[in-house]
Amino acid sequence: MLEAKLYRKFRVWGIPINKCMILGAALAMLAPSKQLHAEGLDSVLRAPARYNHKRVTLTGVLMGDASFLELFRNASDAKEGDGRKAVRLVPPENWQQGASYDMRRARVIGMVDANVRSRWGHPFVLKLERLVVLSGPVLPWQDSVMVFYNDTETSVLLRVGAPPTQTELLIPPKKHDGFLSLELQYSTVVQVMTSNGKPVFESKINVGPKAPYYDTENGASYFRVKDKTIERVSPATAANWGWKR
Repeated sequence: MLEAKLYRKFRVWGIPINKCMILGAALAMLAPSKQLHAEGLDSVLRAPARYNHKRVTLTGVLMGDASFLELFRNASDAKEGDGRKAVRLVPPENWQQGASYDMRRARVIGMVDANVRSRWGHPFVLKLERLVVLSGPVLPWQDSVMVFYNDTETSVLLRVGAPPTQTELLIPPKKHDGFLSLELQYSTVVQVMTSNGKPVFESKINVGPKAPYYDTENGASYFRVKDKTIERVSPATAANWGWKR
């Protein structure tokens, strides 16, 4: 019956046919489709079983990075951080993170797995195939980063905080690195030493929205380490270092 219907349909269009063409067309019509275009995240969150093993395109707000990445419907849900309102994104093992993800709007494509429930309450996971970042951060940062560029000719060891919880960074010459603090605004003393721990000098720095040259987009303050001092620099200068959050 199906063969006869296809035969008549192709004859009406004036397309030459044979049995192989008819068989291929019939299989294409009967095969289930795994592609669903631009599904709303709401729809999949409400009924993940309906989309199980289907490929979907979703848009929302990312939280985290490739090691633990979630997609929320909007900035409000992302700020709340309730896993029941998000999908856990699982990149393939060879995934290369080419941009900053945290708190950015993004479009993702992947395969729904409704059989996996995470301990954080996600209704399903999405086996990630493609991710496109659509914006900069859509939420204010709740923490601060201080980024240092070593403008000397030798490696320097930086220490922040008091023992035993102090943090160290060894930065090669003409390279940069940074400390992350869960506090948004604070002041601290940075000890600058040689690579083997010999003290050179120390300097007190302020970090946060009230400090000069604070980068509100990335929640960061930037500093250049010189031979005898630490200089604060602007976000425009730090952009030349290639640092991204």
